[in-house]
Amino acid sequence: MVLEIEVDGAMQVRERFPEALLIFVLPPSFGELERRLTGRGTETPEEIAGRLAAARRELRQAHRYDYLLINDQVEEAAARLGEIIRAAKCTPARNELLLQEFSEE
Repeated sequence: MVLEIEVDGAMQVRERFPEALLIFVLPPSFGELERRLTGRGTETPEEIAGRLAAARRELRQAHRYDYLLINDQVEEAAARLGEIIRAAKCTPARNELLLQEFSEE
């Protein structure tokens, strides 16, 4: 399951499901984020300022995630997302049942 949620929601998921894989998606730079928001032409300058302030607050919480994914080029970011998910499936924590099976006598 993939959820696109803000930091507070992600931390609630982490509390309820400690095994959840949290990936923080961010733009290549803050200037690029501002350019993307402005370029859409769908929000007022005040709304954009609010979104940028919220982004700054959320970026301060990025260290609480398992991975950071820079969304520079959509195709590359999607490929890296797949790589992160594949790698996460190989961790001991996600393979606990298999490891238990081998440790049983």
